[in-house]
Amino acid sequence: MLSGYVRARLAKPCPMCGSKHIVTMDRDRFDELNYTNTGYSSIECDNCGLQLSNCTMKESTYGESYKAVLMKWNRRAA
Repeated sequence: MLSGYVRARLAKPCPMCGSKHIVTMDRDRFDELNYTNTGYSSIECDNCGLQLSNCTMKESTYGESYKAVLMKWNRRAA
């Protein structure tokens, strides 16, 4: 797992490889990169590297950004 990333809670398995090892950046990394200004967040399969990101271009908290990208990840068809 990459440094600054944690397991993505409530994420469905990867639609490409089926892995359950899904990661997202942790709160410290989010704050370090100052993503509160853009609402950027990403979620990634730790096995095959498939990644989905979300950028709202408005000020967002870590929780709001994570929820937005998690909803997009979970609604994709396998």
